[in-house]
Amino acid sequence: MELNIYGYCINDNLEFRLSPALLVNVLNGNSIRLRKTMARLLCFLLENHEATIISDTAIMTEVFECHGLRCSRQRLWKAMNTLQLTLHKCGLSTNLLSRVDKCGFAFNEKNIKTLFFYSA
Repeated sequence: MELNIYGYCINDNLEFRLSPALLVNVLNGNSIRLRKTMARLLCFLLENHEATIISDTAIMTEVFECHGLRCSRQRLWKAMNTLQLTLHKCGLSTNLLSRVDKCGFAFNEKNIKTLFFYSA
């Protein structure tokens, strides 16, 4: 049996499932399917949630440029705002991330768990 990442649990009520990329509020059943870039953004942020600061450069490179997309700081800001709005629509009551010194983002929410499953 192999251990694989199923997704992430945020604040005990919101799940981000990797495949398909889906946000699910486990308390009320609300769900939102994420597009590829938004799913990559949320996944990258959650993978790095223990970092003190997740730099703009790292996000722009890993989420956008490594996938053939161009990214400016304005585009990143817009994507982060859209992500925060999507999380709120699905039921997250607090801001997941905060802007840090115009150079990156830090997690406000510390209650993040990785969810796993076993495959044969």
